[in-house]
Parts: sequence; C-alpha cells; structure tokens
Amino acid sequence: MREVRKEDANGESAAFRKAVVDELERKARVHREKVRVAAEKKEAKEANFRVIGVEHDRAKIRAMTVPHLKAQYDVYKHIVKDAIIQKTTLVSIPHRQDKLDAVLAALDRYEASPSTAAPTVSVDADMQVNPPVGAGSTENDVEMGEIGKDGLGEEEDDEELYH
Repeated sequence: MREVRKEDANGESAAFRKAVVDELERKARVHREKVRVAAEKKEAKEANFRVIGVEHDRAKIRAMTVPHLKAQYDVYKHIVKDAIIQKTTLVSIPHRQDKLDAVLAALDRYEASPSTAAPTVSVDADMQVNPPVGAGSTENDVEMGEIGKDGLGEEEDDEELYH
C-alpha cells in the first residue's frame, strides 16, 4: 500500500493514465475524421451516379465508350442495386463487348422489374376497397377484452384457473 501511495504521490501513474487517455482520444478523433471523409466520398460518388442516371436508349448504350459503360455499370451496381451486377466485379469483365452485354442485360432486368413499372392501382382506389381500421362501425366489429395485471384477458384467466 505504501508503494502505491508513493507512486501516486509523485504522479507517475497519474501521468501514465493521462497519456493513455490522451492517446485513446487522439485515435478516436483520427477514426472519426476518416469515417467522415469516407462518408463524404461515398455521398459525392452516389451524387455523381445520380447525375449520370440510367440510360434507356439502347443505341446510345451501344455507342458508349468503355469509361461510359463503366459509369453505367456503376449506376446499376450502386443506385439500381441490380442483383447480378452486385455479384460481379468490373475487373472480371475484361472486354468492351462483355461490359456492353452486362449493361444491356441489366437494363433488360431494370425495365422488367415491377418496382420500375407504374403502379396499377392508385392509393385512393385501394383505400376504397380496403378502408383503414376504425373507419366505420359495422356489425362484424370485434370488441377488445380487457387485459388483467398478469397480461392475460378474462378468458385466459378462467382457463388458467382450471388447468
């Protein structure tokens, strides 16, 4: 105990603890800065992809150079999130024709997907067919029972007594 008091008295262990805390705080600041920079880069990249957009004209796609095809590939990978494109890498597609085929196939899947098609039933029509709960009273409404202290309704209380 005397040794501990002696170490604390001269401040060596306190200085060591302060140095450790300072180093941990510095590492945390550096890490937060790296995360912030990475997030900014990701946002800038996604904004660039959104500016590029999905090209629907097949003649323009066929006339694209390799850098433009790479940009379209990245749009399908990061913005559209095409399942097949996400499983492949751009490096694994070495030739222009292969890149062109991949982009055209992704365009076919994009145009065929139901999420890009216009909705067939509007929200108002759906609301008329399936009105929201509590939108009116009918004879088929079910009355909710009260729940006891133990979280069981009246019927469950009765069953619990007999079992």
